Amino acid sequence: MQGLRNYRKVDYSQALSYDFSRLCTRIVKDNLDLNLFKKYGFITSKTINVTNDVVVVRVFGKNTNVITFRFENRCGVKPTFDINVSRVNEELLESLLMSINSIRSCVDEYFTF
Repeated sequence: MQGLRNYRKVDYSQALSYDFSRLCTRIVKDNLDLNLFKKYGFITSKTINVTNDVVVVRVFGKNTNVITFRFENRCGVKPTFDINVSRVNEELLESLLMSINSIRSCVDEYFTF
């Protein structure tokens, strides 16, 4: 498991040189307000390759708080992205809503269709 570190933002125009799971992880970490999430105890993340075309990035908080980002990029099918949130407070929810729009833009722009 890796900690939520402050990553340098990635130039997604070079996305093809990234493997899919690494790209998904970078997109999530680049678009979340890491300082705010750390403040509320979300300090670790894990990327899971479900298949070659499906990646899940989970961000873990205190107790049982988990935020799951699921990316799917199947050949010939429109790329999809969804999120599942266990429990968060209002401030984190507002931040997540802004992050979701940024992540969705990255998915639409850089994933193949």
